[in-house]
Amino acid sequence: MSYGLPCVLSTAAAQGLEIRDGEEALIARDEEDFVEKTVRLYQNKALWTRIRELGLAYIAKNCDPSQMEKRLGAFLQKVSKLPT
Repeated sequence: MSYGLPCVLSTAAAQGLEIRDGEEALIARDEEDFVEKTVRLYQNKALWTRIRELGLAYIAKNCDPSQMEKRLGAFLQKVSKLPT
């Protein structure tokens, strides 16, 4: 995504990244869906452009090093307060 390549992701990958189907990427439920969505993405220039642009915006917002540092810090603070 960070190189401007629109992506098709598994449901597990999308959930972990909080990616929305048809927005930042296409989400495939199974192997057949993955193939269908990959072909559709490749053949549809408007869809390719939309997913590409929203994917790049997602990367800029969520994967900037300062944002990653903040998220990691918040996560570490949260888990350090969990009972042992």
